[in-house]
Amino acid sequence: MNKMPQEDLRKTIKKIFDHYGKKIITKEEFINYLKKQGYTYQQAIQIYNKAAKQKIIASGLVSELDEEGYPINRKIVVEYMTEEDWKIEEDENREIIKQEEIKRMLWEDWESLPEKEKAKRIKEILKQVEQE
Repeated sequence: MNKMPQEDLRKTIKKIFDHYGKKIITKEEFINYLKKQGYTYQQAIQIYNKAAKQKIIASGLVSELDEEGYPINRKIVVEYMTEEDWKIEEDENREIIKQEEIKRMLWEDWESLPEKEKAKRIKEILKQVEQE
């Protein structure tokens, strides 16, 4: 189990998602599929953990909300991730960080600046962002 090469692991994981015909399934579906293939619960969890560590899957939490907006019926979901998916996610995270940095820079002493100085600072910030 622990000696499964990454290529075999990726193929095994892909079979799970192909079986369901979806890119996102519940963790329960993931584990149950492996159990039906003859793996023990512990082995299925090891495969899940190894796939997450090797960035073959990503997990998240999904909650249904009641009428008042309180979470009920929480489920862990698992998404099959390609290298392209991870690159897109990393690019999105970098963009979010840039935007937060721009916001921080803009709000530093912003209120006390005269309009001409504000326009000048905006140009400087945009230049700096383009260089990154």
